Amino acid sequence: MNPKEMKKYVFTLWAVLACLMLSCTNDDNANTIKISGVVVSNNGIPEANVTVSISDFQNLTTTTDSEGFFQIEGVAKGEHELKIYKKESETDADVFLQRTFKVLLNDNTKVEGLTLPNPVVLATPTEITSSSALIPWNTSVSDSFREYKLYRHNSSGLEETTGTLVHVATDIDEATFLDDDLNNSETYYYRVFVLDEFGQIGGSNIISLETESIQLIKNGGFEEVDNGDPLEWTLIPNDSGNPENAIEIDNSQATEGANSLKFHNADVIPVTNNGSSTPLITTL
Repeated sequence: MNPKEMKKYVFTLWAVLACLMLSCTNDDNANTIKISGVVVSNNGIPEANVTVSISDFQNLTTTTDSEGFFQIEGVAKGEHELKIYKKESETDADVFLQRTFKVLLNDNTKVEGLTLPNPVVLATPTEITSSSALIPWNTSVSDSFREYKLYRHNSSGLEETTGTLVHVATDIDEATFLDDDLNNSETYYYRVFVLDEFGQIGGSNIISLETESIQLIKNGGFEEVDNGDPLEWTLIPNDSGNPENAIEIDNSQATEGANSLKFHNADVIPVTNNGSSTPLITTL
């Protein structure tokens, strides 16, 4: 092959390769599209810093701008899950909002109606006793509401996988629960999740409460006294007839508070290590 023919051959080969590359590029572009939209709050205000993803793919994830706008390119044609997610605030990372939408994409698409639900926030528990407490929260206004799920745990590390499910409500207006399966003098943590047909659409803050203690022995500290006798107690003298036997309130050896109960039994005289003996005196 002479130099002229060689030059013509190389040029032709380059042209063929260029066509093939262009054809492949066009085919790839033909199979992918871009999706865009605006995410707004429940009252129609654009939401910034919302994470938007296609089926949780990292390379198909972005965040909304100050106008709530987003755009994702390179999405394959077909059916996908479009997910939007946002923490309610930087100071309370527990509260989150999210929605999942089914989208069928065959061409460049601008999605309408991407609305975040309102946050559900647990309020301060009320009616706390030694065995129960009333847990309230604000109602959801999501149009895709399915149910509330209230979880309880013994620490603040509370998720669906760590907590105990204590209540499920399918009525959107049922926003309180009386938890009457509690132990006295214990601390409990609560969190409520809101679900729709796709799963969670919101997680609340985490609140805690401590149940009341139970007084097992009335006037157990002997602090309530009437004429030298502790209230709620009956002091019965020893029937041995020894005048040195006595039960009395003592305020000189109290372990806590001001008083203690002293038992003086002169009939029992234990021997000490040095061989002497003294009456037995017991103080509670």
